[in-house]
Amino acid sequence: MLLELENLCITANKNPLVKNLSLKLDEAQITGISAPTGSGKTTLLNCICGILNSKDFTVSGKIIKNVSDISYVFQEPRLIENESVVKNIMLPLENIYDKNVCEQKAMYWIEKLNLNHKKNNLCMELSGGEKQRTAIARAFAYPGKLMLLDEPFASQDEVNKQNIISLIKNLVKEEKRGIIIISHIKAELDMLCSNIINL
Repeated sequence: MLLELENLCITANKNPLVKNLSLKLDEAQITGISAPTGSGKTTLLNCICGILNSKDFTVSGKIIKNVSDISYVFQEPRLIENESVVKNIMLPLENIYDKNVCEQKAMYWIEKLNLNHKKNNLCMELSGGEKQRTAIARAFAYPGKLMLLDEPFASQDEVNKQNIISLIKNLVKEEKRGIIIISHIKAELDMLCSNIINL
């Protein structure tokens, strides 16, 4: 078991966002979270990750994590704009691997996510879809057994979306990662998830 939520409730200014949510996530499992925009999906992932601002939210219930490292694709890319694509992907890896391994892993995912022609560009020079794929490459390269993906297809054309779906399936199959993926488009979740929760 990578993650277990027991009767999780999240409230913001007396407004309930998540009510009595319970779920279990194992290795090599993908769980989808479906809900309309603005209904607390991102807040839920931030809570699981431990970066929710406790001043703004009240949380009750249990979050049991049996992992120390989490890969997170945020809804906004959160890149260092004045650094290159390859440097952004390498940065989280530098405390884990030596420089050559960091670069190899970065280049592997750059190739897989169709970013080879932009690998040396500063992130400020990228389109919205390219920035998002850079953020996805960074999360895929980082060896977090638990992955949180917040609307990962939002800025992608159909070709890139199908490629990302295929890569996610391979990560689950080959690396046994457990994934929670958020989308307000249920058809995207149907292509990936063994379990879908409607908030």
